[in-house]
Amino acid sequence: MKSTLFAAWVLVWVTGCASSRTATGPSAREALSAEEVVRRVRAQARTPHQAFVLEADLSLRSPAFTGSVRAHIVHRRQDSLFVSLTATALRIEAGRLLATRDSFFLYDRVQRRLVYGHWIQASELIPDLFAVTDAFASLLGLITPAADGSWTLDQAGPEVVITSDDADERYLIDPARWRVLMRERRAPDGEILESVRYADYQVADGVSYPGRLIFQQPSAGIVLAATYRSLTMDPQRLEFELDAPLGIPWITVEQLMPPGRQ
Repeated sequence: MKSTLFAAWVLVWVTGCASSRTATGPSAREALSAEEVVRRVRAQARTPHQAFVLEADLSLRSPAFTGSVRAHIVHRRQDSLFVSLTATALRIEAGRLLATRDSFFLYDRVQRRLVYGHWIQASELIPDLFAVTDAFASLLGLITPAADGSWTLDQAGPEVVITSDDADERYLIDPARWRVLMRERRAPDGEILESVRYADYQVADGVSYPGRLIFQQPSAGIVLAATYRSLTMDPQRLEFELDAPLGIPWITVEQLMPPGRQ
């Protein structure tokens, strides 16, 4: 039943993406092993770039915030990430996020407070998509299956699907580009822990990247839809200024949690 539901989801997503596909490549029915598919996806995802500035429109539903914002995202690979969020309706900057590999600082301009903590606690407020260790690949659609994993290869129309032997990860792959269109991560009982979908791939500074993505963390109540407006790779200047005023209260994640979740 789970496989049937996944196949239906794949077909809906593929149908929605098909009109924007322009690249050509080998047929998905070419006789390939799962290991060869993984190798090609990983080879296509390699890039020498180390930083980017991304402008995007975000629609977010989470326990901490629901609404639409314009995002200015600055990221240095495996090092730090800065996000400025502007409320679309009011056209005012609502907040700023500065994240490192192990910590985060969220300046809430509306409530005039700074929320901080270890990144492990950030899932209460921030989608895992923005984790510094994974953001470069996650935001640019460069995620890949593990090279040392054990995978099973299946078909889904013109696309291919590879599933880990323990069924905890599943990837939908476009063989025209050897890029991931969708990834699911599941718990042992089959519950979806996280999913991300990519569409409308385009090129900037020699990098093929998605124009749209949808990210979900059902257990955390998080759904994020992003439409990219522009991407600049390796800009000459990167700014990570949180610029929070002196005197505002600093609040831990635990202080924001309702009783019983601390």
